[in-house]
Amino acid sequence: MSSLSEGMTHAFAEARPNQHAHATEPGIPSRAALRARIRLTRGVIEVLEAAGIRCAAVHGPNIVEPLARGGDVDLLVEDSRRAIAAVRASSLCPARVQARSFVTGLYFWNPESGGFHVDLVHNLGWRGVPFLDTTSALRRSEYSEGIPALAVADRAVAELLLSLLWGGFVKNRYWLGIQDACREGLLWDPLLGTFGPRAAERLLNAIKQGDRV
Repeated sequence: MSSLSEGMTHAFAEARPNQHAHATEPGIPSRAALRARIRLTRGVIEVLEAAGIRCAAVHGPNIVEPLARGGDVDLLVEDSRRAIAAVRASSLCPARVQARSFVTGLYFWNPESGGFHVDLVHNLGWRGVPFLDTTSALRRSEYSEGIPALAVADRAVAELLLSLLWGGFVKNRYWLGIQDACREGLLWDPLLGTFGPRAAERLLNAIKQGDRV
């Protein structure tokens, strides 16, 4: 077992990756469909902010990249019930709203956008164990090009732990950002607060050694 996997095993002794957590991503959208998906995603953010509900893109302010490859956008929200009610009462008209304990999927479909979804993330944790406090993370969030997003350190922690817990390895598209945050000394405090010094040091050493699994 690698040092990074060992670190996560010790940090979440009962955690197991869910092999069925994600369905196959849809196909690459056309330019017109991509523009429509960007408008709808921005529309969700605008509806939430108009209702006084703080939100932040989990994977950074560049919402175009995941939508362009046929993926979705994850938004951390401070009040999931109010957020769902606000979107349902808006003109966005999601075709389906699927609520689970940790995330609510807003599924959109129209002839212009085709089918895609925006996830409202209720908390950043695993099986009821949070590794980032939602209120604090949203307070630290930053705006770029009109999109609220997690701060760099919070984003790196979220991408590191969510990737390992759900898939058992860190995805390529997240790895460079995690390594950069580690080199800049941004990960020690949040990992220390969540796991304690021994597990935090184990995880950081694994990142420095380039261990993604």
